[in-house]
Amino acid sequence: MERLPPAPGRLFPIREWLKLSTQEVCKELTLTPTHLYVRLHLACLSLQECMNIRWFGQRCA
Repeated sequence: MERLPPAPGRLFPIREWLKLSTQEVCKELTLTPTHLYVRLHLACLSLQECMNIRWFGQRCA
């Protein structure tokens, strides 16, 4: 998680590890639900790419 860019690195743990609701996360970060889902999607893609490079030695196409 430390190797992710700051925004995804902060957003992903808030939602997935702390198990905060969408409303709680949106309120905390002043986001709309749609923007939250877009940012979560981008965070998941960043995490996937990071894992592929660091753990599996593969570059995403």
